[in-house]
Amino acid sequence: MTTTGTKFLTYDLLKKTNEYAIQQGLNRSLHFDNLPIAKAEVYPVLFAFPHNDIEMRCELMFNRHGDKGWLDMTLTAYNKLPTFTD
Repeated sequence: MTTTGTKFLTYDLLKKTNEYAIQQGLNRSLHFDNLPIAKAEVYPVLFAFPHNDIEMRCELMFNRHGDKGWLDMTLTAYNKLPTFTD
């Protein structure tokens, strides 16, 4: 039996990953100070796909109201994301 799961980011991990995306000039980053988020929450990756040979493009859910955004990250960073397992 295979276990599947949903990758997610904590507030601090989201902030760090977004700062890296901005510093590296990745195509998708977030206006972090304008996000409808809270420090005590986690942000699941709803959808992800390879954007190129070294990056994943990820759609994130920010809150229960359905606010979403896109963030690019390296494959290494994506693979290291924590996972909720079934």
